[in-house]
Amino acid sequence: MASGGVQEVIATLQALYQNPDASTKQDANAWLQNFQQTVQAWTTADAILNAQDSGLEAQIFAAQTLRHKITYDLSDLSTDARLSLRDSLLNLLYQFHTGSRAIRTQLCLSLAGLALQVTEWTNVIEQMVGLFGSSPETVGCLLEFLTVLPEEINSNDKIVMESDQLYRERSKLLLTDNAQQVLGALTQYMQNAQLDNSVRESILLCFRSWLKSGDIAVQSLNDSPLVDMAFVALTQPDLFETAVDVVCAFIFETRDLAYSMPLVETKIMPQLHKTRDLMMAARDQEDHDMLRGFCRIYTEAAEAYLPLFLEHFEASRSILEGLLDCIAFPDLDIVPMTFRFWDTLTERLCDPQSGDLARPLFVPLFYNLIDIILAHLHYPSDQSDWTATQQDEFSAFRHDMGDVLKDCVVIVGEDQALNRPYQILSKALPATPTALPNNSETASSWQTMEAALFSLRAMGAEVSTQSQVLPKILDLFVRLPEHPKIRYAATLVLGRYTFWTTAHPASVPFQLTFICDGFKDPDVTPASAMALRFLCQDCGQWLTRYLDQLHQVYFSVLGALPNRDSEEISEAIAHVIAAVDEGQALVALQPFCANFLERLAELANPGTALGDAEQQEIAVILERVSTFLSVVGGERGPNEFGQLLLQIWPVVQTVAGVHYNHSAVSESLCRFVRCCVGPFGETFESHFNELVQLLEGCFQRSGLSCYLWVAKKALVRYAARGPLRPALIGMLERLTGSLFEIIKAKNGQCGQIPDVVEDYYCLLIAGLASDLLEPLLRTTWLGSVVAYSVPNFAVNERHALHALFGFYFQLLTLATDFYPPHAQHHQQAHRPRLPNGDTLPSEAVTVLVQAFRDNGSSLTTMWMRGLMSEFQPGFLSDAANCQGLLTQLFPTESRQWLLGWVGTIADQTYSAASKQKLAQDLEAAFQERQWRMVARTLRDFAVIYRRRNRLDFADA
Repeated sequence: MASGGVQEVIATLQALYQNPDASTKQDANAWLQNFQQTVQAWTTADAILNAQDSGLEAQIFAAQTLRHKITYDLSDLSTDARLSLRDSLLNLLYQFHTGSRAIRTQLCLSLAGLALQVTEWTNVIEQMVGLFGSSPETVGCLLEFLTVLPEEINSNDKIVMESDQLYRERSKLLLTDNAQQVLGALTQYMQNAQLDNSVRESILLCFRSWLKSGDIAVQSLNDSPLVDMAFVALTQPDLFETAVDVVCAFIFETRDLAYSMPLVETKIMPQLHKTRDLMMAARDQEDHDMLRGFCRIYTEAAEAYLPLFLEHFEASRSILEGLLDCIAFPDLDIVPMTFRFWDTLTERLCDPQSGDLARPLFVPLFYNLIDIILAHLHYPSDQSDWTATQQDEFSAFRHDMGDVLKDCVVIVGEDQALNRPYQILSKALPATPTALPNNSETASSWQTMEAALFSLRAMGAEVSTQSQVLPKILDLFVRLPEHPKIRYAATLVLGRYTFWTTAHPASVPFQLTFICDGFKDPDVTPASAMALRFLCQDCGQWLTRYLDQLHQVYFSVLGALPNRDSEEISEAIAHVIAAVDEGQALVALQPFCANFLERLAELANPGTALGDAEQQEIAVILERVSTFLSVVGGERGPNEFGQLLLQIWPVVQTVAGVHYNHSAVSESLCRFVRCCVGPFGETFESHFNELVQLLEGCFQRSGLSCYLWVAKKALVRYAARGPLRPALIGMLERLTGSLFEIIKAKNGQCGQIPDVVEDYYCLLIAGLASDLLEPLLRTTWLGSVVAYSVPNFAVNERHALHALFGFYFQLLTLATDFYPPHAQHHQQAHRPRLPNGDTLPSEAVTVLVQAFRDNGSSLTTMWMRGLMSEFQPGFLSDAANCQGLLTQLFPTESRQWLLGWVGTIADQTYSAASKQKLAQDLEAAFQERQWRMVARTLRDFAVIYRRRNRLDFADA
């Protein structure tokens, strides 16, 4: 790159911010990022900041550059240069004390970074107070520095210290040892009447920063007026948000009551009692922002002081009542703040050692909580302007409130909790069922009844079959108005309480009719499908006499239902069929499958050209048949249905031969095969060779991952069957050949098929974890997989890469455990063993070890390149650990591979001194034969390298 002088930097910044051409902007941004890596950036940034005519954009960039260099590249400077840089930054901070806030912040961050790293700077706080703390004009600079100092020390993990010990020493020197001095200075400034509220806000922010650092001892706050001042600041609108942050911070820091009880009793609790009046005033004024702040305070206090509430309920009751006042306000952004507290409180009240005696005291509060939630569950009267996002958010909010209702049931008791919605329904319902219009505005509106029904569904998890109120509630269902929202909610209630219905079968006929009638309304259909599935699953033994009715319902609604709903109904009926008398299940199943199977045979005719709609029909039929067979086979065993499955198999083979490339058909076909090798695995074993041929042929021609997925299921099912192992090994070999032919056809771009890559390596991992391990290792082609798979690390998709690393890690572990130079170090009693308890002969891994020897250099290059930039952060440990195992396997060769690779790192991305230290650390690990140290060293290198080169990015 060019020299990086002042004018060149300014010109590049102008191109970045002012040139309309996108490519020019991109080039300028890249140039500036590269410039920040250079040694020249130190002097250029300093010159820009000292030049009065360089412009605001250039000065901000220069300040950011200095912070970047101090964070990543301070090792470039000698001790004298570092102290000179400190003095320059102090002068610049004074120059900009009335200038740009953004520049001041960057300069303060730079000074904080220097303070942490420059051990020769010993009087940091004292010097800063002396330079900036005596004048109202410059005290803002001091407060900014004091605010960012704890944050930079505790949060900026991009700064790499020489050792953890040095970091701890500097942290103590800068923060812990100066906490009282800082606290005194903040108190003095806060009491200065001449300072305006902007400075007071800075004082509060600084106080919060030091509180969160944990360096201010709680006991020292007993005599400090800052606590009271923070509460007073809640009365000033321009300080309110900051004051809320500060109050929440010291409440959090005082949560250990063993140390903070005097402060909590004498200062915080009295102030919280007073604050409730402020909160009620904000509620009367409908000030949402202030109410949200007060709710944060009360929630923080409730969570921090929960033990206090349990031991001194009456003295602290107003805090909990204040929390209820907060969430009663109709702002649904506020209510969720409290959810975690109610869950924690319920858990503590259910603890026999701490909560049993206190629980009755809390019952009235939980009654109020139920009533508040019931009000919040109401749909608004007008939803016409709601977006889809708003609807989803409200739905999620209601389900979260449902979790709180479960806690309420636990505390007040099931019948007492159920009685609240029961009373609402009994008052709201008309004497006889009527049609209720959607826009009803009467007192008995649909929103009131729907909310009560939703609460009943939410409470179901904590209700027993002994409830006395639940039968009364179900008796009300005959009076429910014909309104889709009410019908939907009521149907889901029935689906939630099927465990109760099992114990009270007299209600089965009414519930079955009620649920099935819901299929007449498309808006209610999803609820009816779900409820029917639960009813049939739990009450199958009571529903066998209603199979004719279910058959009629099934075929009357099937054509109009989405696939998801039809699957639920199919599963529901399958549960009932599984409950019929011995020997009658197949007879019961035939009426539900006969038409499907006839249609499937018709569509499978290879001489018929089918369109997409007909292919989708094949997929749907296979899904339904698979659902029936998997449920009844799983619950009744394969004996009664094995012959039916074998009759269907030839048709499925025909379908696979024609429609192997249609994704929906293939997915459904593989689900059917999963059923064959699952509950019917023993019956289907006689057709195993046909299954293998089907999977091999379909994958070779289609390249669809579902065939690999079901191949894994077959492998897991049959690997223990000795006579089938050769066929399974052959299947793996041919699937492997097909995969690499597919990747070759895509010019090696495996990133185009991440699902296939994932399922393939999951298949191999399953083989290595099964009884196929030894014969698999002895194959001639597994070593080729090691070589062919190296480029696949470029797949850059999380699930695929996870499977690929899992495969290599498993192979490397086997090699290091059983290869003679390593295995001989194991005592006989502690030799690695296979899953079946046998030891693996060392010669079994010879081919594998040679494959790693031949490809070790390319693997090292691939993994190291990934560590530096290409792998997502979540895979750094995987790559480092695999390289560590490879190093253990080949110490001599790996030393050459790794040290040779270190030499290829560009100086502009990683300094020569840093590379030398990396090489020394690796050399030390080799000398001491500490292979885990190799992995740790590489992982640490990757983190530092990425930070220095701004390559930190989130997992995909």
